[in-house]
Amino acid sequence: MAGLVTVRRDGRSMIYAAQFETMNELLGYLTENCCGGTIECTPAVACKPARKRAKVPA
Repeated sequence: MAGLVTVRRDGRSMIYAAQFETMNELLGYLTENCCGGTIECTPAVACKPARKRAKVPA
């Protein structure tokens, strides 16, 4: 397992969560070692959690 995602059980549901620090480390490694650090290959922003969406009343 690469450690990019964690999973936990909540009743019958499986809750998956991204591991953003690990993803950013992977992107840094790939950029440095596979892209040669060229600006065209560098991610514009680091991965980060999305903002929680407000629940819309039914």
